[in-house]
Amino acid sequence: MDLNSDVTADEFWNSEVNVSLSHQKRVELPCSKTCPKHGNQREKCKLLNRAEVVLARGLIRKASSAGIENFGEKDIIEFLEAEQVHVGQVPCKHMIHGLRKLVQRLKPGEGVDEIGFVDFLRLICPCALPKHLHMFESWCHAYDECEKQEDELSALIQSEKVFDANELKPILPQDEFLRMQKEFNDLDYDGSGFIEVEELSKMWGVSLEVAFAAMDKFDYSQDRCIDMQEFLMMTCPPTYRLPNMCGVGREIFGQLLKSEIKNKRDRVKTQRSNFSVEFEQDNKMISPPSSLLPLVQQEDLKAWLCIFEQFDKDQNGTVELSELQASGVLAPEVCSTIMKLVDKTNAGMFFKETFICAMCRVHGVRRTMTDRMESRS
Repeated sequence: MDLNSDVTADEFWNSEVNVSLSHQKRVELPCSKTCPKHGNQREKCKLLNRAEVVLARGLIRKASSAGIENFGEKDIIEFLEAEQVHVGQVPCKHMIHGLRKLVQRLKPGEGVDEIGFVDFLRLICPCALPKHLHMFESWCHAYDECEKQEDELSALIQSEKVFDANELKPILPQDEFLRMQKEFNDLDYDGSGFIEVEELSKMWGVSLEVAFAAMDKFDYSQDRCIDMQEFLMMTCPPTYRLPNMCGVGREIFGQLLKSEIKNKRDRVKTQRSNFSVEFEQDNKMISPPSSLLPLVQQEDLKAWLCIFEQFDKDQNGTVELSELQASGVLAPEVCSTIMKLVDKTNAGMFFKETFICAMCRVHGVRRTMTDRMESRS
């Protein structure tokens, strides 16, 4: 759509950012463009805030999908109310006027889907220069990132619910635990320490397909066999938890999960407040630099290294998702969440170094350079 304007968002980059200063000669800085509406009287200019920009984007999307030609003041008010915004808090009349102008400037044969968001911003905020338009777009990207963070927070909270639900379950009684171990040994005809699908099918009197389906969910090593620990997890009643679903290892992973939830909730709250209509800049709490954190206690560091080695069954310096799941310390879905928290690359494993870094982050401590070198060796 041609709005008869020679300003574009890219013009900001070409004129005001790509400036090189010099030590040898004086460099003329680019002059700010005059306001399209008020000229040099910049004190009269009114720009949109973050909340208004995001609302404007939502509005133009809603109007385009519903049919912008018939989208009136009533529809705009309903949209704002759905967003829990009072009509008097946003430039409602400017938005209505901007939508009308967009319809008027549609060329013959041009559809509403060709209407650009920046075009709408120019109409409802005529004082905006190219640098402001670019800033508005960056606010929208920040808002989208905030929504992504909220989705991640919801997933973390769901994992926390699973973790807490298992915490409330009683430990499987000893006699039942011994009975399940005996059942495994009875199924393991050849004494290999593994149950194959044929053995499970024969002992339970079910078809191979049913036996495969039962094994597949708990065969974390993907070797088409079930070992003792996997068998216990498969047959444990849902109202109980196994004895190994407790201890220091489970405790520190629970601390990691709850700490990350708290931190992400605080970040989301701060980001979301930036897009509130009632937003007011206040003094935010700033995290201290890592150099000011207290040093980790050596006994804590040794305990974390010991826990890592307990989960690193093959001693290859990494803990894979299958190893964490096979340990039975956490529910399978919680294991996947922990993996993502420790290793941000989502590689399905974490190294000793990333594990120690996560533990330091949870407990608010730092390591010396010597400790870092030792943990990497």
